Amino acid sequence: MPLQKINEALEPMGNRAGALTDEDRIRLTSIATSADRLAAILKDYTPPTGNDRFRQMQAGVDWVPVVQRFINELNDSAASIQ
Repeated sequence: MPLQKINEALEPMGNRAGALTDEDRIRLTSIATSADRLAAILKDYTPPTGNDRFRQMQAGVDWVPVVQRFINELNDSAASIQ
């Protein structure tokens, strides 16, 4: 589970007292960069607003490739966490 792995990497930082370590800062920077890439991917899709929006979304023509890229990026991001 990629989101679980990301959460597990972040949780210890939030549960301990004291300043962030250099390793923490590197990890946070990496996760922030990944989040920026994920947000950019999602901007490639604009949900339909017309009366036939359900049919358009059900057809999956516009959003399926975006979701596939998003999932690939999310998996890659989680895999890169040390």
